[in-house]
Formats: sequence, structure tokens, C-alpha cells
Amino acid sequence: MILAINSEHVDAIHQMCNIAFGDNYVAPDYLNQYILSSHKKGFVLIENHLLIGFILVSFHNPTEIQKEILHDKEWYTNEYYHYNTIGIIQQVVVLPEFQRKGKAEQLIKHSISFFKNTIDLFLCYAWVVKDKIPIRSALINNGFTSKKIINSYWKEDSLNKKYYCKLCGPPPCNCSAEVYLLKIKAD
Repeated sequence: MILAINSEHVDAIHQMCNIAFGDNYVAPDYLNQYILSSHKKGFVLIENHLLIGFILVSFHNPTEIQKEILHDKEWYTNEYYHYNTIGIIQQVVVLPEFQRKGKAEQLIKHSISFFKNTIDLFLCYAWVVKDKIPIRSALINNGFTSKKIINSYWKEDSLNKKYYCKLCGPPPCNCSAEVYLLKIKAD
């Protein structure tokens, strides 16, 4: 069952993020924005009364989204500025014992369906983990295409927010991101 995130889910999601990404990458205050904001939405996947996964999506106009893009803002502006509403899949996490069973794909599909009349373009900055992109098949199976890789995507962000990367340890994070997109509305 997929439900909108509420305050009862925040602690479990925060713990999942610490395990998946590293300590303090996602703070509880950040998660609360997905409950309170009109420009952010989160969904949880619950099976047998257990929260096994979640997705966080923010959506912005072309000017607002500049604050969300961490690198290569000029590239983004040149490529996608003509879209009215852009959604960013911020995080998708599924508990390890439920991975590789289509759960991330299910969360992404639900989000696309939920926002199909609101968002013109979806972006996802997928974490490159040891030359692999764990979320790749879930994105591709939902129609996303890869556009480019950005090296050290979270470096400045990790220094500013002082979060520990699961792979790199203390800041700076030198992990790369692969940019995926899905056009909902034609150019």
C-alpha cells in the first residue's frame, strides 16, 4: 500500500536514510517539509504494517529549481528552462531485504501517476555507487533516460551541511550523480 508521508513516518524514514546514504544526509526537519509544503510530496510503501520504502519528490518552476540544482546549472538552464513545472525525485529508499523486487519501481510509477497533470519534466540525480547506479533499472523501467554524469555532485553540499557519506565518510563527499529525466509533456 502506498500512502502520503505523515509525521508518524518521519523517524523510520530518517533511520532508513542514515543506513542508505550516511549519517545526517537527511534531517527530520527536511522530511517534515514533505508533509507541510505545497511544493513537496512524499510517499511511503507499507507491506504487512512495515514501512519498507519511500520516495520524496519536489516540484518547481524553472527559476525556483536553480536553488535545488547543485552543479552544472548552466547546462540545466539551457536544456530544460522552457518547462513550466519540473519535478525532482530527491530520494528513493527501499529496505535492503526488499530491494530488487520492484519496490522502487512501484514508488516511482506511483509518483509519476500522481503528478502526471502537474509536472512537465521529472529529473533524478541518481547516486553512482562504485560505478553502479542502484536506481537505474527502476528509472529506465519507468521511461527515464540518462543524460549525463556529474562528478563530485554532492561535494559542496556535504561540506555546507556536514553530512557523512556512506562511501566517502566525513565531508567532502566525492560521489558522482547520473542525471536521468522523463518528459511528461512534449517540448
